[in-house]
Amino acid sequence: MTAAAANVCGTGYTISAGAARYGTNASLYLWWNGKYRGSNKLYDKYICGVLFNDTGSARSMGIRLKDNFADTPHAEDFGTYSTCAGPVYQKRGG
Repeated sequence: MTAAAANVCGTGYTISAGAARYGTNASLYLWWNGKYRGSNKLYDKYICGVLFNDTGSARSMGIRLKDNFADTPHAEDFGTYSTCAGPVYQKRGG
């Protein structure tokens, strides 16, 4: 799934962390595009997240990216998917 996921977030995004595996059900990937908004280069990154369905059949699943600021809405995608939930994007504090 990693090869297929390489460009799922769009131009300029690169993988920022290894996959988080959830048994044989799903894999979570996060990407970073090299930009940040705020003073903290670690916590204020522009990020993208995708939750890949590893079961081979449609499942109810979802992904939500929250940030550290109360005035910013959460980025989320929930539904029944056979491939993935997302991509979802967060501009700071993800």
